[in-house]
Amino acid sequence: MTTPRKLAHHRVGTPSERRRHERQLALLRVALLHAGGVSDICVVRNISASGLSARAYRPLKIGEAVDIEFRSGERLSGTVVWERERDVGVAFPEPIDVAAVLSNTRTLEPSKRRALPRIKVECRGGFPRGCGPLP
Repeated sequence: MTTPRKLAHHRVGTPSERRRHERQLALLRVALLHAGGVSDICVVRNISASGLSARAYRPLKIGEAVDIEFRSGERLSGTVVWERERDVGVAFPEPIDVAAVLSNTRTLEPSKRRALPRIKVECRGGFPRGCGPLP
């Protein structure tokens, strides 16, 4: 018969945390991810004063410099510190004011109101022969 081990300094069911700042849920905010001269849409999952996690729709490398631009026009610079199946962690060089980033106060001013993030897409297309006029 074996005796159960006591867990020292760990509570059952809670993973060990490496975060330096409290994480705040960003509720799946759409943003632009700028990296390597290319801009793509990403979904920010959560954010803290020291970094964020997001779903990227293209491969990124650990150590790659990125900018995340929110609808408010707020643009945060950071470095990819982990990547797992298109989910990435980005660390900021200096702590940020999370409440200010998530408040969207700039979008409430009519002169600074912005549309949802947009990316430039170039592709070829065609119409089948015999296609009539388009409305």
